[in-house]
Amino acid sequence: MIKIIKLGDMIYKNIELQEVDENGNKIWNVPNDESELKTAFKDTIDWYTDRYINQMFEQQQENLADIVSEQGVIEGRFYIAGFSPVQVKNRIFLIITNQKTRDEVISELSIPAELEPQLDRAIEIAKLIYWKEKIWEAEAQLEAQIDTMTLEELLSLDVKSMCESAYEVIKL
Repeated sequence: MIKIIKLGDMIYKNIELQEVDENGNKIWNVPNDESELKTAFKDTIDWYTDRYINQMFEQQQENLADIVSEQGVIEGRFYIAGFSPVQVKNRIFLIITNQKTRDEVISELSIPAELEPQLDRAIEIAKLIYWKEKIWEAEAQLEAQIDTMTLEELLSLDVKSMCESAYEVIKL
């Protein structure tokens, strides 16, 4: 039994690999060609990953399109205040990768107190986007794993568990 698979536009759960028709013939419910099955599982992983990211953003009460737009507005505010957007982005990246603290960046760039809330929100947004990119990197690794699997391994694959195990270690 395959726990979840996306075939075309349809998502199937707990699907039996094959059925027996009234004449005793075995009918496959999933592709039984290794290449087709790999493609179906990669599509399933992609679908599951996209769904997972959207659910996590919902839990955070965030919308990806909105935060990208908001990020642009924040960059504009820093630019108007005389800061280079690249300079600010680079420092924020150092913060979210734990190479610098927020206070170190404020001190280094001499960010005025009135822009600190904007910096804090920019850090939150950068963390969300960085997390999303890490999830997609993990998704690519899962797809590479699929490429190495045999037909027998594919037929017993639990994509949901595979994705959950890979994604739960990437903290938001």
